[in-house]
Order: sequence, then C-alpha cells, then structure tokens
Amino acid sequence: MYKSIFNQIDQIKLNNKRTHAAIQVNEEAKVMYSILDEQVKQQVEKARDQVNDSQNILRKAHERRRSAVKCHALTKIIKTKPDRMELEGKRHILEKNLESRKVILY
Repeated sequence: MYKSIFNQIDQIKLNNKRTHAAIQVNEEAKVMYSILDEQVKQQVEKARDQVNDSQNILRKAHERRRSAVKCHALTKIIKTKPDRMELEGKRHILEKNLESRKVILY
C-alpha cells in the first residue's frame, strides 16, 4: 500500500518537474519571440525608409526628365525661330518700303 502511494508521489513530482520545465521553455520562447518581434519591426521600418527614399529619388528623376524634355523643346523652338532682332530689322525695312510706296502712290 505504501509502495503505491510513494509511486504516485514520485509520479506527481515528475509531472511537476515537467510542468516547471515546460513553463521555463515557454518563458524563454516568449523572450526570444519578443526579441525577434523587435528585430522584425526595425527591419520593416528600415524597409519603409528605403521605399520612401526610392520614391523621392524617382520623383526627382521624373521632375528632372520633365525639365529636360521642356528644355529640349525650348531649344528646338529657339533654333527654328529667327532671332527677334533680325525680325525687327526686317519689319523696319518692310515698313520703310511700305511708306515709300505709299508716298509714290499718293
């Protein structure tokens, strides 16, 4: 009779040790997961910053490209259109010719 009671007590002690060991393992896992959680949060924040930086770089590159296209278009217009001074000179000459022809007609 005592032998079975001692066996039951030994079994309870063993179960108690296993429970405490499981609790300790769970606590250690909890700590490791909290550390992992912090690392993941830091990496996500770092990735978010990199994405924002990349978006800013792309936005600036797009603005530069648009400005370059505008400059190219203006350069093309400037090259194809005659100089303003040259046009003023031609207009002045044409006005003189027109006035001299008006004088001749009247």
